Amino acid sequence: MCKSAAHVYRGPLPVVWHIGRHISKVQLIRIWYTMLEDFIIKYWWGAMGMIITALPVFFEVGAAAQRGESVGGRTQGPQQRCW
Repeated sequence: MCKSAAHVYRGPLPVVWHIGRHISKVQLIRIWYTMLEDFIIKYWWGAMGMIITALPVFFEVGAAAQRGESVGGRTQGPQQRCW
């Protein structure tokens, strides 16, 4: 009696093929995630740090804002050198 093609054992090849396809998808997602993570850490955090540290230069914050002074009001006139 002849077996039909649907009942013939084909071995583990289809399972291995599906696992390989799954691993490829996971690696593709992992690559894009890693690239995004590196961009955020390298550029975004650095830019935010620069902005946060530069804010007092452009805006009156801290003790000067509470006293109502400007940056120019705290400076002295030109210094003269005594030769």
